[in-house]
Parts: sequence; structure tokens; C-alpha cells
Amino acid sequence: MPYLMTFRLLPREVRRKINQHTTVGIDQTPMVAASPRGRSPVDKKTGLELRVNPKTGKNYSDKLVLEHDSGWYPINAERREESGPESKPDKDFVWGRAGSIAVLVPNRPVDHAEFPNIALGFSMSLPGTQHVASETVRVLQSIADRGHTPGTVVADRLYFATLTPEVLHIPVKEMGWAVITDYKKTGLGIKGGKAGAKQVEGRHYCAGTPKDLLNASVDAEAHTIDEDTYRKRLEERTAFELRPKEKPDARGHTPMMCPAVGPNATLECPLRELHRNATNKIRTAVLTGNVPEAPDSICTQSSVDFGPEDGIRDAQLFRYQSKEWSDAYRIGRNTDESYHAYVKDVGHEAADTPARRRIRGFAAHQIMATMLLVSANIRKIVTFLTDRETQTSKSTTTGQNLGPLRKTRRRDREGLSNYKAKWPLKVLPGAPAGAELDPPLRT
Repeated sequence: MPYLMTFRLLPREVRRKINQHTTVGIDQTPMVAASPRGRSPVDKKTGLELRVNPKTGKNYSDKLVLEHDSGWYPINAERREESGPESKPDKDFVWGRAGSIAVLVPNRPVDHAEFPNIALGFSMSLPGTQHVASETVRVLQSIADRGHTPGTVVADRLYFATLTPEVLHIPVKEMGWAVITDYKKTGLGIKGGKAGAKQVEGRHYCAGTPKDLLNASVDAEAHTIDEDTYRKRLEERTAFELRPKEKPDARGHTPMMCPAVGPNATLECPLRELHRNATNKIRTAVLTGNVPEAPDSICTQSSVDFGPEDGIRDAQLFRYQSKEWSDAYRIGRNTDESYHAYVKDVGHEAADTPARRRIRGFAAHQIMATMLLVSANIRKIVTFLTDRETQTSKSTTTGQNLGPLRKTRRRDREGLSNYKAKWPLKVLPGAPAGAELDPPLRT
């Protein structure tokens, strides 16, 4: 309930705006234990501690572990599958717990802050990908149980691009949350389908879609095409996307139809007769060579029933790499990372500094972490209300309440950063003019 308490510190009109459509970004962060001494690496087959280093052949020394209800948290994402450091010192691991924080994220790009980006939910667990799904579901369920309308959840590739639908995607969808995420390299291109339709990056496309359009992201990731070609292929591919015939029913089933069917057809296909009420606009034609030799039901029926779990593994709210997706993903991930840095500020909560909380035990650590997040929330709320009042007083002459302005980072404002991400994420659609912005690195 402490997060509900800080939420209720906000004015009523701000709370109502948030509750209309709650968007959160969720991510894990290491919660370092008070005692840094941890156990030896674990044998994946037996689950027991290794007595001998498999690489050096030397015996591991016996260790007196004070925080036994902790685990090795991999700071380096590339070593996430390892059970711990093989030798000391190893800065890629810390001994502690994993904290899952859900941070309130703007619903859309705005010039002024509509509400403060506070933590709405938190849970703590042992490190390990096997705990990520259950902790995510627990945090999102807690937010919904407190009266927030489930909207959108933004997460990096550790979540929806890695975990199985049974433990994460399905429970999240049943709660009413939509997903915005990134894909791994192995998740790009054609990944399954239904009734002859091909699923590509969360969307289903016509069986006659050209392969160069279906593999646009694969080619972009391999740097075999330039950015202009990539954007053009993504735009051309939208004409081949299946369309819903009706809204989902009470069970979540949606009839999907071929893009060459109906008065609003976006394609012309040799297998389909153009609707008599179709407009005279220019449509993309399906090439004869791309027409399937044995058409499936998506090519022969007026519509095909898609259930709530069909394609859920890669489904998300916006088209991948569209402007809407880029805006939502960039804002969500940057807001999330910003809050983590905010609560770890050594001048305030210092959540990443165990020397500031000389206390041992899982329960005590979680209580202390909750207090620190509440403190950070209150600081953000005070700053938001102070900035809003200041801006309101400045705008009284115009009669407009502009709200607190969102400040541009000094390194972007003064051009102090020369960092440029590799193509295809050099400059995302919707990024500020002249800024070399990109989402956080894929983890």
C-alpha cells in the first residue's frame, strides 16, 4: 500500500488522468546485499555448488555466506546464463536480490509533464530469469488491484522476447495490459502464422507477401540494406497486413480477413474478386509468382477466427519500428532507466549503496527498499508540483496552464555527446530534431 499512499499525494485531476490509461515501464535492477560475500558457482545439472573451478582445476575455498537468501545478479547481460563468478574479483556479478520496479510512463510524447514518473509497483526476488515472469505478473496485478486501468507495459528483450507465453504473455493479456517490446535477432522475420497467413514481428500478413518485405528487419539487422530502403519496405508491407473484420468478442476471438477482401481492400489478388463497393484508389497487386500453390483458408474464406493466444508470443500494440512504436518504446525505456538512476543517487536514497543500510535478511531488505522508493516518489511529486506551480504563475498572462516543462538533457542541449548507435537504430522516428537518440542497448 505505500505506493498507493504516494499516488494519492497527487491532485485529483492528475490521478484521474493517470487512471484513464495507465502505462508503465518495468525492469529489474540489482539490490545489492549488505554482505557482498556469495557462494561458489552452481552446477546446472545437480544444483549444487561446484567444489572445483572447471577452467583452472583449482578448488574453491569454503565461504561463510552471511546473506544466504541472496544470489549472484549478473550486471553484464551477456553472462546472464552463468550461475556466478568463477574467480575474484569479478565486476560482472554482485551478490544480492533482483528488484522489479514498475515506473509510471507518459502515454504519449508531450512538451510538458502531465504527471510525475513515480514507481507504481515493486517486488523483490532472487536473481535469475526463472523469477522474472512471476514477479512481473505479480507487480502488474498489484497495480490493477489498486484501481488503475491496465493500459500498456513497456519492457526490454528480457521479458516478452525471451519468456514463454504461458507464464508471462497470457496472464498479462488476461489482466488487460497491452505490450510494447523489442525483439532479439532470432525473433525477426517470419515466425509462424495461421491459416496460411505469415506472422512477422507481431503482425499477420498475406500469404502472397514478397519475401523482401517479410525479411526487411532481418536484412536491416544484417546491414544489407540502408535505412531508407528499410523504411520503404516497412511502409509497403502494411498493405499486406490482415485486418480485423469485427471487434473481439467476449472470449477475445477476432475474425481476421485477407487484405484483398472487402470495400476497404488494400490489395488486389488473383484469388480474390474486388468488392463491388471498393473505391478507385490505387492498390498494391499480389504478383502471380507469390500466390500460394495450395491456398489456405485465409485465401479462400471471408475471414478466419484468431483466438486470444494466436501469435501472442510476438504480438504487441504497435507495428515494430513504426513511429508510434519508436516513440512509446524510447520514452518507456528511457523513463524506466532514468528512475533507476534517480533512486540510486548517492546524494539521496542511494538504493545501490549497501553501506547506507547495514541490515541483513530478505524481508528487512525489501522493507528498506520500499521505503527508499517511497522517498524517491515523494521527491518526484514535490518537484512536479513545484514546477507546475512555477510554470502556472509564469503563464497567467496567457491564461494557459502549460504544466512543468520537460527539460532537455544538457548533453543533448549543448551537443556534448558524440555517441551514435549503429544502423538501423541510428535515429528513431519521433526523436528530437538534431538529436542522435536511440533506445537503451538491447539486453
